[in-house]
Amino acid sequence: MAAGANGFIQKPIFRSTLYHCLRQYVLRQEPSAPVGGDTADLSGRRILLAEDNAFNQEIAREILQEVGAQVETVDDGRACVERFAQMPAGYFDLILMDIHMPVMDGHEAARQIRRMRRADAATIPIFAMTADAFAEDIEAAKAAGMNCHIAKPLDIPVMLREMQRYLPR
Repeated sequence: MAAGANGFIQKPIFRSTLYHCLRQYVLRQEPSAPVGGDTADLSGRRILLAEDNAFNQEIAREILQEVGAQVETVDDGRACVERFAQMPAGYFDLILMDIHMPVMDGHEAARQIRRMRRADAATIPIFAMTADAFAEDIEAAKAAGMNCHIAKPLDIPVMLREMQRYLPR
């Protein structure tokens, strides 16, 4: 790089990103293959994506479709609750839920889904997707009934690895 830097780290800094940068630039080890990127297989999985930002929706949809997932998108929490309720139990395999959305936020949407009287409402994995990445934000997501907290900007290998953990073959 022209300024003399050997690399860069995007904020917020994730532990996994820092680890890989230290291995590559300090220890001079070859970068490892991306975790989940080339090996992730979500073929046939249906994911409901609740995200109010069209750009973020498009990025997430593209990433998930590249690994075989079928993705339906909604723009707010209420639409997510309604779409989940419209479909038969077991139709969706996972919900990716933004936290800060108009009409109904992700926490309330997750609580409403968990309260539904249907077989999959208590068990469907719900992942929070938010730029809020402090410990209290992670706890708030868990308290709302979410299984996982994914910080934005999305760390794709981490997201795919977590999805595969919750969606075993």
